[in-house]
Amino acid sequence: MKEMTSLQEVQKQFIDQRPNALLQNHRMQAFQKFISEGWPNSKSEQWKYVDTRSLSEQPYQLAPVYNERDAGRLWENFLQEMGDLENTLVFFNGTLQGQYLGTELKKHVYFFRDFENWDSFAVSIFKGLLLESHKRADALHSLNEAFLAEGCFIHIPSGVLDDLTLNLVSFVDSKSVDKPFMLHPRVLIHLAENSKLSLRQIQQGFSGEYFENFVVDVKVGSGAELDYVLAQQAGTRGRSVSQSSFWISEGGKVKAFTVSKGSLLTRTQINLY
Repeated sequence: MKEMTSLQEVQKQFIDQRPNALLQNHRMQAFQKFISEGWPNSKSEQWKYVDTRSLSEQPYQLAPVYNERDAGRLWENFLQEMGDLENTLVFFNGTLQGQYLGTELKKHVYFFRDFENWDSFAVSIFKGLLLESHKRADALHSLNEAFLAEGCFIHIPSGVLDDLTLNLVSFVDSKSVDKPFMLHPRVLIHLAENSKLSLRQIQQGFSGEYFENFVVDVKVGSGAELDYVLAQQAGTRGRSVSQSSFWISEGGKVKAFTVSKGSLLTRTQINLY
């Protein structure tokens, strides 16, 4: 199909721009899985009542890089409305450009772009979670993995970061681009035994025609507790999909609340394993 051929060209462009030997095979396997499954359609029970043609029939380009000055201005305006947000990671057009982390939490955040500098402990846990995620992945989850570059892995150890709140904020805005673009933010989190985390995910779209495919994977250890809130608002020409998957060990607990508002397409999917 024409749109698949176009997407293959974009993925090749992405690989050339973002080489990563450790992630390369995983990216290619995920993309082949997406190609074999295709875009979601009404034949799937999960998408039965959704018109997915506006999602799949687009000549998507890679998301434009956000101007640092504009990013700073947008962030300051956001803080005026929301108040000071401690322990926050900020994506601008899918690129992780802002990190406002406390000293203790910063020790446990591993960014994909610095993969070669991760310690063996983080690499081992990350690969295990990524492999488990890949096995369960649907088409859009696989598409996110095929463009895996921007995001991070976070390990929350036992008894170190009690009552921690972490904010994931994603802004999408591009007045200068006249073609639809796509972005695939990704965050993987491991909650060790008896640890606790309040996770707040905010997706805010403004101008531009885009497809945001945000994936969050959380492994909840035995006795660990996760309080998850998602607030999702797409721009007037935006298509925003959020998929959150929770692997819950015996004795682990997850509370989740989501609210969405959008235009062309807004979708939230929660997976519990």
